[in-house]
Amino acid sequence: MTARWSRWSARARAAAPAGSRCAQPTASRRGCASSTWFPCRARGTGSRSDGAQYRRRRAPPDWSHAGSCRAGGDSVSPAPGSVAPRGLPGRFALLPLLLFTVVLPASLLAASPVHAGPSAPADLTAKAGNTQVTLAWTDPGDATITKYQFRYQVGVSLWTSWTDVPGSSASTTSHTLGGLLNDTPHKIELRAVRGSVAGAAASVSATPRPPPPPAPTGFSARAGDASVTLTWSNPNDATVSSYGYRYQPSGGKWTAWQGFLHKGSTFTLLVRSLNNGTTYTFELRAVRGIYTFGPSVSTTATPTLGPPFAPHGLTATSGDGQIKWTWSLDDPPISRFQYRLSDDGGTTWDPDWTDVPGSSAATTSYVTTGLTNGTEYRFEVRAVRGQLLGAGTGTAGRPRAGGPIFVQPPATTPGTTPPGSTPPGAASGGGGAGSAGGGGAGGPSSSLADFEWNVTRDIEALHADHDAPAGMWSDGATLWIAQNASGAADAVYAYDLRTGDRVEEREFALDAANRAPRGLWADGETMWVSDSGRDRLFAY
Repeated sequence: MTARWSRWSARARAAAPAGSRCAQPTASRRGCASSTWFPCRARGTGSRSDGAQYRRRRAPPDWSHAGSCRAGGDSVSPAPGSVAPRGLPGRFALLPLLLFTVVLPASLLAASPVHAGPSAPADLTAKAGNTQVTLAWTDPGDATITKYQFRYQVGVSLWTSWTDVPGSSASTTSHTLGGLLNDTPHKIELRAVRGSVAGAAASVSATPRPPPPPAPTGFSARAGDASVTLTWSNPNDATVSSYGYRYQPSGGKWTAWQGFLHKGSTFTLLVRSLNNGTTYTFELRAVRGIYTFGPSVSTTATPTLGPPFAPHGLTATSGDGQIKWTWSLDDPPISRFQYRLSDDGGTTWDPDWTDVPGSSAATTSYVTTGLTNGTEYRFEVRAVRGQLLGAGTGTAGRPRAGGPIFVQPPATTPGTTPPGSTPPGAASGGGGAGSAGGGGAGGPSSSLADFEWNVTRDIEALHADHDAPAGMWSDGATLWIAQNASGAADAVYAYDLRTGDRVEEREFALDAANRAPRGLWADGETMWVSDSGRDRLFAY
């Protein structure tokens, strides 16, 4: 809005004398503007020029009522509507002092006008990328802008200092900030600068993300008893930090995505607690960083009570004319085990597949006797579920003279006592007819076999990544030990009790919230893992 003069009263003002510091009123103007008029003083004398007064335009035109003024010695009153300036002073200031108004010249109070900075950048947007954010804004069409500046805040940390946008000018409308932290929110502010005066800032938020990983390849599913084993190819991509999976029963709803960390070189996942006879669709996706998910792939499988898996960890311990064969298998229910033996590398078998005497799901070893020392024998074992035969697992062994003599454990059923042993609480010894202290009808009979300690139960060394072992549990064949690391490497490792080797196929991924595993316990189907950080149990 353009500033205007206040109204004039009826009397004319005297002209300012030549050489005075005074704004010459226009002859056509009449009256006065009260306190907006000031007496002129003769240049160099400091004395008042009688009757001469001056006034100045001011902006904004916010005026208040004026008082009286003097023109040529006559006192006049302001006309109705006359106003006086109010607001920031220009080159002269009015200082109220008690009941008087004191006028100071510009030589004493020279006040430079305050220049406003540029407006805040309009339509500011942010596009997040991998460790970077690209800003864009609308060209304000202000040629007086000399540059732009930015600053940012990571999470809840302190703001950085204001930094010039390199090479920026009035026409700059974009800038890319690099070297940012992925998966962390950033708040960014941008402002224009005119000379040394910075304008108001506009703000925007963005979270840099890495590019999504590719979809897994070679994805397949193998059905088991109330379970499905998922398998996929090694992506050979170190930036893939984890995987996620979900599944949907036929005609049902999808489960929530469940994340898991992958360990080792075998890319498999065992999904349990499914319903036999129901077809399931499974989806798998890779994760890069924390929240960047790749496209998913899918496959289907129908759990069923099919043939049991092949035993694993088969070993041979040589004895004198004997070989003790030991294996592991956790694939209930198992009816029994069968074996076969060959002394010519598997060309012929004697016996061919025959039941391991007295075997059950708990059987983990068998001793073959009557062998020729120094001859290599091949032994194969398989599990049987009802009428379904599992795949066989084989290895070779060679009996040796002077080796240990193994005693085949008798077949037992729960709640019975093996022959020749003493039930708990029963008296032993006591002699008897034909005995020489121990034995007889009331006590166990002595054995003529020589026994030798031949099984090392120690696990000589844990896996290289297993550097913070915690609680453990074993089913007699496999030992599970929790890994309670300080970072994101919490896990459960499995080891073969016979060999001490790590058994990755028996391991399982912990839930993302199970980050402080301590103790383990299982009932044969479910394993519970305690979490000291959340004070709860996780069931797998």
